[in-house]
Amino acid sequence: MPGGFALLRGCINKIPFTLGTLALLAVVGIVVDPGFRVLSDAWVHRLGFAPTDFFHLRWHRLFTSLFLITDRRSYAQAFLTIGIVVGALEWHTTTREAALVFWGTHLAAILAETLFFAAPLTYWGTSFGERLFDTRDVGVSAAYMGCTGAACALLPNPWRRICTALMVGFITYTYLLPTHVSYHTPLRWMANVAHTVAFLLGYFWASRRASRSTKVMRNPSDLPHP
Repeated sequence: MPGGFALLRGCINKIPFTLGTLALLAVVGIVVDPGFRVLSDAWVHRLGFAPTDFFHLRWHRLFTSLFLITDRRSYAQAFLTIGIVVGALEWHTTTREAALVFWGTHLAAILAETLFFAAPLTYWGTSFGERLFDTRDVGVSAAYMGCTGAACALLPNPWRRICTALMVGFITYTYLLPTHVSYHTPLRWMANVAHTVAFLLGYFWASRRASRSTKVMRNPSDLPHP
């Protein structure tokens, strides 16, 4: 039993951001839907984010949208991925860096899909762009995709190449996956763009971090003197 408490205390000390994020997601889930079933449209419209919100200065939705998850399957996927990937990233880097990647890639991905995907299509007057501009989305997937990209980049070879290839293949597959053309099609494209941007940003950040660490290690001034 003492060993169990020591392990728990060690996890709390090493991955407080991961555990806190999971706890907050659970609390919000219980508040909006105690049964963790399908999230109601009322909550999506109340706290979700659509590209139009950015131009109407409803920037708080950039943050509130992250804590809403649509259904039980998405909850299971989110909790498992955050627990493993974000937890591993925080364990092997720092709490500050894990939080930076998590929130940074989430916000950057949403802004990228808004400014470089939804806004131009709307400006050109396409019906798809108009639907896209007003489509609200929720979820934490962009954030943990960013952390997944960072985790892949920090792995040693050959695991880095293997995991990166698998993730690139998965992201490519989501673009090609046949989907019935309906009003919800813009939502799929928004998610795909956000996931792609987040993964690439997380991977780039971790690659730069690893490169800086290698340069420091190779600097003769940092080596111990005889």
